[in-house]
Amino acid sequence: MSDPNQGFQPPPAPPLTPTDVPAPRPVKLRVPAIVLFVLGVIMLVLGLLKVLPGGFGTGVAFAFWGILLFAFSFIPLPRPASGDEPPMSGIQKLLGIFFEPTRVFKNLRSHPYWLAPFS
Repeated sequence: MSDPNQGFQPPPAPPLTPTDVPAPRPVKLRVPAIVLFVLGVIMLVLGLLKVLPGGFGTGVAFAFWGILLFAFSFIPLPRPASGDEPPMSGIQKLLGIFFEPTRVFKNLRSHPYWLAPFS
C-alpha cells in the first residue's frame, strides 16, 4: 500500500519569544558592603584582643551590615513603567502623602528614593 498523505507538510515551528532581559541589580552596593565587612572584622579582632574598647559589638554590627548590603545587591531593581511621570521632589512627596498618597506611592514605586522623609 502506498502512503495516503504523501503531500503532508508539518506546520512551521511557533515563533520564538524574545528572552526576557534580566532586571538590573544594585551592584554598586557591593564595594561598600565589602569595606564594611572588612572594617567589622578588623574591629572585632581588635575588640577581642582588648585593643579597641567596645570593638566586639561594633565589629559584629559592621560585619553584619556588610553581609546584609552584599545580600541586598542580588535583589533585582524595579523596572520603571513606560510612560511614567518624572520623580517627585521631596516637598511634593512630603505634602502629597497627606493629599494624594496614591500618586506618591506610585511615584515611589517607580523612583525609589527615600531620602526626603529622613531629612
